Amino acid sequence: YIADYIVVAFGVPGVYGMFSKLYATGSGINHYLEGYLPSENMRIREEKITFKLHEIRNEATYIEKTEIPLFEWNNVKKKLNGFELFVESGCSYRGEVIGIVGPNAIGKTTFIKILAGIIEPDEGYVTSTVFTISYKPQYLVREVKDCSIVEECLSKVNKEALNPDNWLFHEVIRRLGIDRLFKKEVRNLSGGELQKFYIAASLIKDADIYLLDEPSAHIDVEDQLAVARAIKRVTRLRKATTFVVEHNLLLIDYAVDRLMVFTGTPEKQGHGLAPAAVPRALNNFLRDLGITFRRDPKTGRPRMNKPGSYLDRYQRSIGEYFYTKPIETEE
Repeated sequence: YIADYIVVAFGVPGVYGMFSKLYATGSGINHYLEGYLPSENMRIREEKITFKLHEIRNEATYIEKTEIPLFEWNNVKKKLNGFELFVESGCSYRGEVIGIVGPNAIGKTTFIKILAGIIEPDEGYVTSTVFTISYKPQYLVREVKDCSIVEECLSKVNKEALNPDNWLFHEVIRRLGIDRLFKKEVRNLSGGELQKFYIAASLIKDADIYLLDEPSAHIDVEDQLAVARAIKRVTRLRKATTFVVEHNLLLIDYAVDRLMVFTGTPEKQGHGLAPAAVPRALNNFLRDLGITFRRDPKTGRPRMNKPGSYLDRYQRSIGEYFYTKPIETEE
């Protein structure tokens, strides 16, 4: 949105890096996602990155409508340091990823901590048929209790997940490139590496509820999609529920089955809506922000419209702030 031209950086992490020629913003992003740079005649990735359109449905396609919810909450209220939070009643099902979006300081992290049992609600309640919860906080520390090396720390969480024959090794450890970090000290990890370490530690834990607060922070697009795939696979295969607090619409669009939107006044009052179908929830969220998004015709990625442009005005006129169909546009 803010760039006129872009340069694509590519290579092998920790080994070498290269930079492409200048590309127009839209074309350059698409070349990056497609994994091929035409000016250099160079393939930088074997697989293309594409974004599939969400199906509009009442519940996730893999969930029987008669299934008993795995996790429920009822009209949760909490007052904290002058801030008041109210979250509408809702529930989640096994195998479902629920996204949580909204402005900063609006109560998203507070709600996650209530679900995790770290904070008690003043009113309302949280119930579940299970009690095993895995929580990745928003703010990460570099000093891990009783361990210092990445491999050692992860082994304390789930030793079997470090076995190359284990499904978690393929779905989480290798997918996120954690095996390349095994011998590093946690305190020496970069911001992105530290984020992936904590995500991996959370996902390899045998749990029924996974709570991930801003998992895309500090990591690049490819790693964000790898994280999204890992979240979906672990959630499905464990038949768990995952809640993801996220600002990144790419990850939300790629990984989430239903979405909770938080509104209100930052640092004063927050209102969390019940989970809803992703297109409808995102549309309402973007309407409140006054922003419109369209789909790129080549990759399906969400693209922000320039305010006042033809597409921006057209989508506002039809009430489609998050347009689910790809639109052909001039670059």
